[in-house]
Amino acid sequence: MKKINILHISDIHARTDRELELDIRTKALIRDIEHLKVEPDIIIVSGDLAYSGRPEEFELADKIFSKLSRGLNISAKNFMFCMGNHDIDRSKIDTMAEAGLISKISDTNLASEAFDHTSWTMPRQQNYLNYLNTRGIDTTSPSYSRVFEVSDFKVGISSFNSSWRCSGDTDKNNLFLTDPQVHALHEEIKDAELKIAIMHHPMDWYHATEQTHVQPDLYRRYDFVLTGHLHSPESSYQITPNNESLIFTVPAFFDGAISGIHDGYNFYTVDPIERSVACHHRKFIREREDFDRHVEHAKDGQSQLPLPQQAIPTLAPLHVVKKMNEAVTSLELSVREELKIAQKLDNPIIVNPPFKEVTWKREGKSENHVNDPYHNASETSSIIYGEPDSGTTIFLKELCSKVNAVRNERYALYFESQEVAGVKKPEQLLRFINNRVDEEIGESKNEVQLTIAIDNLNSSNSDFIGRFLSLAAEQKWHIVLCVKNDMLFDAIGPELSLKGIAFLRLSQWGPSRLKEFATRYLEALGKTVDVDAAIEFLENCLANSDIPVTPFLVAVYLRVFCELGNELSGLNFIRLLEKMEETGLDQAEGESAYSIYNLRLILQKLAILCYERSSLSVDKNELESIIIEFFDKKLLDSNPNKFISHLCQSGIVCEKDNYIEFTCYVFYNFYLAQSLEKGFLILKDNLTDLDSALRLGDALSYFSGRQREDQFIATQLLRYIEKEYPIENAVTVTHLEEHIKHLLEPRKNADERDDIASKAVKRRKDLKAADKDFEERRAEHREVSESLMGYKTPSTDIEKIIRHVLALRSLYNVVRNAEHIDGPDKLVILSKVIDHHVHCNMSLITLHAKALASEELHSLSAYLITLGGSSFLTEHLGAESLKRAILKLLETETDPLKRFLLISLYADLRLPNYIKMFESFITEATNVCLIEMSYAKANDLLIKYEQEKLPTQLIGLFNTAFDKRQSLTSKLTTISYSQKDIKPKDTLQARDAALNHAKKMHFRYRELKKMQ
Repeated sequence: MKKINILHISDIHARTDRELELDIRTKALIRDIEHLKVEPDIIIVSGDLAYSGRPEEFELADKIFSKLSRGLNISAKNFMFCMGNHDIDRSKIDTMAEAGLISKISDTNLASEAFDHTSWTMPRQQNYLNYLNTRGIDTTSPSYSRVFEVSDFKVGISSFNSSWRCSGDTDKNNLFLTDPQVHALHEEIKDAELKIAIMHHPMDWYHATEQTHVQPDLYRRYDFVLTGHLHSPESSYQITPNNESLIFTVPAFFDGAISGIHDGYNFYTVDPIERSVACHHRKFIREREDFDRHVEHAKDGQSQLPLPQQAIPTLAPLHVVKKMNEAVTSLELSVREELKIAQKLDNPIIVNPPFKEVTWKREGKSENHVNDPYHNASETSSIIYGEPDSGTTIFLKELCSKVNAVRNERYALYFESQEVAGVKKPEQLLRFINNRVDEEIGESKNEVQLTIAIDNLNSSNSDFIGRFLSLAAEQKWHIVLCVKNDMLFDAIGPELSLKGIAFLRLSQWGPSRLKEFATRYLEALGKTVDVDAAIEFLENCLANSDIPVTPFLVAVYLRVFCELGNELSGLNFIRLLEKMEETGLDQAEGESAYSIYNLRLILQKLAILCYERSSLSVDKNELESIIIEFFDKKLLDSNPNKFISHLCQSGIVCEKDNYIEFTCYVFYNFYLAQSLEKGFLILKDNLTDLDSALRLGDALSYFSGRQREDQFIATQLLRYIEKEYPIENAVTVTHLEEHIKHLLEPRKNADERDDIASKAVKRRKDLKAADKDFEERRAEHREVSESLMGYKTPSTDIEKIIRHVLALRSLYNVVRNAEHIDGPDKLVILSKVIDHHVHCNMSLITLHAKALASEELHSLSAYLITLGGSSFLTEHLGAESLKRAILKLLETETDPLKRFLLISLYADLRLPNYIKMFESFITEATNVCLIEMSYAKANDLLIKYEQEKLPTQLIGLFNTAFDKRQSLTSKLTTISYSQKDIKPKDTLQARDAALNHAKKMHFRYRELKKMQ
């Protein structure tokens, strides 16, 4: 498997008056990469391509990248860029507008709303965006994602715009990535097997709210993060706290300052199978005008780090192959012992059956069959690579025997590496070989050309290989060297192939050898099967595959064939699994060292291998049709999970924690569920415990890219409410979708406004006209909002008021998380929702004031009063009367949702007996969280858990829901009834006040939690 090589540079700072210094570093970089003998697959530039964001600076940077492309033989398409603070044209910053934004954007939520308003920030970024387009990068935004394929391995890279808020010297701790940017970029590469995030600024440069909310989500989604900007004399790396991701910060490529700071770069070699990354830390030596190892930072200038494991398993072909080989290795002992018994041989036939035909593969080309490989190898000096047990020793010895049998003025000598590799000096080596020639052919040695065959060379003999090749060239020897280390073979190949030496790989299984082995093995097992069909099966299994073929693997494939008969399709693999399930054969244990259970394990892996590699006789579409066929014909008792469990229980996803995630993976990728909601309905009936419910929620969120998580949950909640409490003349999801479509239609005019805004400096009048036109459109949106929610709130019917409150609460969550509604429009709608919400609460308070005085309270409506917040209620009703009413209701109320809201009102009031009720409060909160998230009835799921042993996941779930309720309450208390006609432009002020109030309430809640 070819490893993934990535060159990482940053902070080019291209400027025309420093072009010579940049050219020196560019040439030095090319020389250094050649010296390292590595070939980059991808080049990443993490920002500051230019010095001040001018077009001529981007042109100079492009010249540098063109030189790198030519010098390193890498396509221009394999470059990846991100924007830095020096790529901004600061002459286009509107200082007045910037000052207003700085005062308003005080946290990541407000930054998320501002991020979509590209008219505020695009002029300063336009030169950078134009440069991306000239390089053929089709994007309308400075942030974008791409997927590269390296050796059939998908590498997804997301370029984040961390510089959109850069404007001066106060950038540190005032920058934002925002949730929408993280979600959108990850969605484009979610199917990649390796995910890399690149951004200009290091992780400690962002706002405090980003570091606590956005960055953890970023780490969970990406394997590692690459940054620049610091101009530090050395690169740095760190592993995130939860071991989710690696973070690398690289030095500047050209610092630009006359100082002692060393410029530098990083080179990463990623092994996707072993999940590791090796980093070469390189620094620029100004005095020598060259790059060298950064030994002050890391030993020998290299760091070797494990690549953190991501939470969701990736079922890449190479991962499947690795797992399959692990299973085969576990069977090695049983295969050996079985063959010994069957054949009564000390050394089983799997060691090395005689060669009848050998397959050669020239490096980088397809396989070619050679009729007389011995003649071919004896004519041309060759270096051969063969896997262990592939028969290279037999091949070399027989080659020497054939050459010596013919003689014809040629003679071949065979040496083991340990015989000659220890000889340090060339003259000693020459004397040693001549002595051997004298012993074997005597005086006729001057009349023959020598062929020297040396076996079992490895990486420790690399110095010897160099000395020997020089000596062989002087003596005009013909050589055949056998290298047993693939890394050594790949390393010396490109250099020596230019000197007329052939580089060849020895395949373990030529057709004749394969047939001979299969025949003798099946005879030893006493199996009477069609050998030709078995050979066809083996060739299908092994063709065009990167699986390292070993005798043990071939033996296992033959056993699989013996169980299948002559039916070779992937469909029969799966049907055999079903048959074994029905007959209970998977539990059978026999005297044979190879049990039916092991066969089942291999078959399951082969079934997944069919899908992942499109090998054997099943491709992706066929496997999808197999799944659908099983469902349609009810071969699995109409239970799709039973079939999926066959795949899930294989060695790849055999852990219980991965079952739900992999189930969702299958549904999502084979389109058996047209939406997450449908997938949820299919799967929820099979949830048996609380853990599986929680994992289901996590998996659904993961496969939706997270951005739909809150909206999906809110939608499920609204549907649950509509089912339990039918709503008349209220807002539904359908109405909301119609409203969103209506809002999207006039948005195309926003591009016209962007064009006008970009010329604002010269055309102030046009800008004012555009603003006026935009306000008119916004007024139209307001009219749509008002008509959308233009229903009359009942003033006397308590039940209808309650239904309206529930609908409004759900609508608030849906609108708040809707991606297609921009900031100003969203504020208009939300202000209207809050206005109606307050009006409903005031109606309830008015109706219940008299009821409270007489301690007669309707149970269904009482708990909904809490939606208004405790301080808002006590202002109108009084704490004591409210206390008496709630205690009376708690004596008889059994509904967990109602009890939770009543007890949470107790928490807000901080009544004396609150502490005693805390345990039951947690239980009620747990129930409510699960109900609101539409997992299942809470009482059914909590039976298995004692109160004091609730999972930490569940407590976290409760905390999140409770904080959301607190935030909503704070907004309602801020906007009083007297402000029901609040205007959209006042919403930001009201929001600031609401957030301050929310912080106070949150602090109160944390205090109470400590008192537990």
